[in-house]
Amino acid sequence: MELTCQHGPGFGTIRSMARPKKSRPFDANPETAGGDRKRVVAATPSTPRRWSALVASSLVTLAMTLSAPTLAFWPFSFVALTPLAWLLIRRNPSTATEAKLGRIGWAIYLPAVVYWLIQLQGLRHAHPWMFLGWFALSAYLAAYLPLWFWLTGRLDDNLSAAGARLPLGICAASVWLSLEWCRNTFLGGLSAGMLGHHVADVPLLIQIADLFGSYGVSTVLVLTSFSVASVLGWLWDRRRMRRPRLPTWDPVVGVLALSLTIAYGFWHHESVGTLDGSAAADTTSGQAGVARVMLVGLNQPTVYGQSAQRDAEIFDQYALGTLDALEQQTAPVDLVVWPE
Repeated sequence: MELTCQHGPGFGTIRSMARPKKSRPFDANPETAGGDRKRVVAATPSTPRRWSALVASSLVTLAMTLSAPTLAFWPFSFVALTPLAWLLIRRNPSTATEAKLGRIGWAIYLPAVVYWLIQLQGLRHAHPWMFLGWFALSAYLAAYLPLWFWLTGRLDDNLSAAGARLPLGICAASVWLSLEWCRNTFLGGLSAGMLGHHVADVPLLIQIADLFGSYGVSTVLVLTSFSVASVLGWLWDRRRMRRPRLPTWDPVVGVLALSLTIAYGFWHHESVGTLDGSAAADTTSGQAGVARVMLVGLNQPTVYGQSAQRDAEIFDQYALGTLDALEQQTAPVDLVVWPE
């Protein structure tokens, strides 16, 4: 209470005036927040900061570099997108649409440029001026990662606003699949470096490619990344809350997709042949579905400027080299493959 003295007609009259109540801090516990529960949600940080997006994108770049065919640490491909998936899962859906791509887009974009520079560094050996195309192509391909991040959040928000809530992993996989298709077809397309290629050395996981192509393998890897991010988010909340909300659909969808992929791989193994290709070396076993393929590759010097005579010389060298290689084989060859 505050005592004040008012002069004038009411001279000498002492009145009491109530001091305005100070607003209490928002209760972080929704169970005790009462009427301020909605305000608590709004006060929670809702958009990823630049530094967190930079760290997450750098971790994605590191995981994808390690799992790429060059280094072939393929288990990292299952969690390659988990850091960015974490940011998407932890955001506040009610205000996520306010987070424009420009706020954190550059933080996601720059590590992606580094990733593609590493993956495409072989282009600079073709011609002294090819480093310009190397940088330009890397800059173009890197734009798909922040675009995927932004479109996934927008798709999830729009579906939620329409009352058609879907697991975030399915939204992310759909956007990733669409962007990979655009990258593979736009301006002639470039299919190198697809996410599904990171498990090319694991025959058990790539058998679904005969049904869905590399797109299907990429979809499974996106779903597993979101499954891991969802479980990690629950474990994180468990340390801070007594009863955190259990993750539901994202882990279920990811585990189901991976289980079906492995099951199909085993079924394909039983119906066609061994997964490691060892049966292909035994043509006397009479195993159905096993073929012997010979890949022919000659060491051709780099020549800038091609001519019809040069084309004919290369063709003759490959033809004679193939005949020599066939004469050295102890078993019939079903297919001969030349480079493009």
